[in-house]
Amino acid sequence: MAKVNIFVSLVAMIVLSLFAAVLLGFALQIATAQQNSTGITSTNNNSTNFLTYSNSTYGIKIQYPPNWIKQESQNQSSNDIVKFSSPGSAAPASLAVIGGKPAPHSIPLQVYINTSIYVLRHSFDNFSLVESNTTTLGGFPAHKIVYTATIPSSGIEIKFMQILTIKDNKSLVITFGTLPANFSTYLPTIQQMIDSFAFIPVTTPAAIPSNAATIPAANATNAKQGFHSALDTFVVPGSVNGYGVYQAHNSSIFKPGEKILLYIEPGGYSYKPMGSLFLMNFTADVLVSDKAGHVLTGLQNLPISTLISHYKNKELLLTVSLTQTTPFPTGNYVLKYTIHDVPSGNSFDIVKNITISNG
Repeated sequence: MAKVNIFVSLVAMIVLSLFAAVLLGFALQIATAQQNSTGITSTNNNSTNFLTYSNSTYGIKIQYPPNWIKQESQNQSSNDIVKFSSPGSAAPASLAVIGGKPAPHSIPLQVYINTSIYVLRHSFDNFSLVESNTTTLGGFPAHKIVYTATIPSSGIEIKFMQILTIKDNKSLVITFGTLPANFSTYLPTIQQMIDSFAFIPVTTPAAIPSNAATIPAANATNAKQGFHSALDTFVVPGSVNGYGVYQAHNSSIFKPGEKILLYIEPGGYSYKPMGSLFLMNFTADVLVSDKAGHVLTGLQNLPISTLISHYKNKELLLTVSLTQTTPFPTGNYVLKYTIHDVPSGNSFDIVKNITISNG
């Protein structure tokens, strides 16, 4: 029973980490493009004019319109592979390919789909599932879901189509998103892109140079500390109302099913210039182990904070939530959090001992 509980919780956490970053990216792109777009421009649907994107690291290739903008991820530790966006003068739309991370061993595709829908339904107040059916992707069994949802941070309603598959125990998701009014107009182009998708042989990548276009933060009290945790503590869920404003969880004992929320005040983080703005972006890895050091479950690259600001904010808070989708068995556990400053590639670890108890 304990293995089943941990398995279900792990699936939910992996699905959430795959979806969170791409949904935020769509919201930012669409919010910006809405101010400048004049309508849908021709995407030149003649397949002979399409360009081909290949990535031998992840073993994929896909065709895309020549006037669409290709943005390839330079962070090998992230779930993002590549995103294609409509031209700046057109109505906003994007197609993103994410994944490549290990899925739980031998997870059935239908379990992955059901968990995906569950996570999405509980992430948006007005999530509406429009379509859900089987399909194929690159010759492999897959599943297609179409839904509408409002992004909480922006209030913008977006219509999504996602194709999900698992190959060689690795998850892969293709996500198309646009405003509902533009969905059917863009669909022929998007379907042509998806139909062109193929898996190719994987090769070992060369080392990717670090991103030099980052500015170290000036908020560390000791520059030698670099990126670090200035404060980390468990807090009561729902009590965080700002930097330094929270109600502490006064022990490391949690009940089965109770949400475990870690509050962090990072120091020494970096800023990535984006024109006149600055990006601060953080992800987290979480490992759950028993007291003997055996790893029970974990997740990688969970997006925990993305901030685009006019200023180099010197006070930031991060929270990492561990939800017991199915209650953990009672006992003692070790939680290891690895917090990543994405622009600089730096990270630090936080280790916490907890107890799950009915008492």
